[in-house]
Amino acid sequence: MTEDKMVALRNGDHEAFQELFYAYSESVQRFLHVLLGSAEAAGDITQDVFATVWEKRHLIDPCRSIKAYLFTIAKHAAFRYIRTHRQYFDLTDDLETEMNAPDEPTDALLIARETELLVEIAVSRMPKLRRVVYKMSREDHLRNDEIARTLGISKESVASHLYNALKDIKEMLALFVLLFVE
Repeated sequence: MTEDKMVALRNGDHEAFQELFYAYSESVQRFLHVLLGSAEAAGDITQDVFATVWEKRHLIDPCRSIKAYLFTIAKHAAFRYIRTHRQYFDLTDDLETEMNAPDEPTDALLIARETELLVEIAVSRMPKLRRVVYKMSREDHLRNDEIARTLGISKESVASHLYNALKDIKEMLALFVLLFVE
């Protein structure tokens, strides 16, 4: 979106907003679907993201990336959704509360917490056995042979589950890197 169109959007131009919506709504919804694992929630939150953009259009900086702005809003909306639906995600961090805490944490700490949350989301979305194997390996610090013996599966199966778990995590992290690094 050109700087002129962003200025027009900031000034309330409906045509510029429509152009923004058509250019980015599908990718925002896809991003939210991957993150949340729910097409319905992704669709609802996508609408909320664009409603927020319209409501806060006066804050748009035409010199900055509109894509980064949109996906930042989407990310925060997803974290709010996760926080309110925590029982479905089995997460322990309340990242958004920490991010808005008065004693501003450093950027590095925020990135570390956000990365940890993304890993937790990826793990929560794994098939049950893969999740169990991953947690036994990473949280309980068990070796592959110990996991195999405990679960009654082969060491090769354990290795395969760990490989796929790490692949799932890398894909989640890669999605964020692609969206937020320009």
